[in-house]
Amino acid sequence: MVRVEVFYSTRCPHCRVARSMVKRVVKQFRKRLEKRFGRRFERRLGWSLEVEEVNTSIRSGAVRAEKYGIRAVPTIVVNGNVKKKIVGVPREKELIELIEKEMAID
Repeated sequence: MVRVEVFYSTRCPHCRVARSMVKRVVKQFRKRLEKRFGRRFERRLGWSLEVEEVNTSIRSGAVRAEKYGIRAVPTIVVNGNVKKKIVGVPREKELIELIEKEMAID
C-alpha cells in the first residue's frame, strides 16, 4: 500500500492548493493503473494507493505531526517515511516522481 499523507491547517491558503493537487495526482495515478492493469488493479497487484489528510489544527493531527517532526504546513509524507517528505506546495512533477519511486513502476 502506498499512503500519501497531507499535513495541513485550516487557516493556510497554500494547504488548500497542496491538498487539491495531491488528490488530482492520485486520481491520475489510479486512472493510469486502471488502464495498465485493469479496473481491479489493487486486488491484482496486492497494494493500493490512498490519500490521508491530517489537520494539524486539531489535537490528534498536531500530535501526529509532532511524531513525524513536522513543523511547517503543508507537508506531504509518503508511506510514513519522513525522509520522503515535501514541505510546502510541490511541483506536480516532483510529487509524481516521489510516488512513482515508492510504487516502483515505470
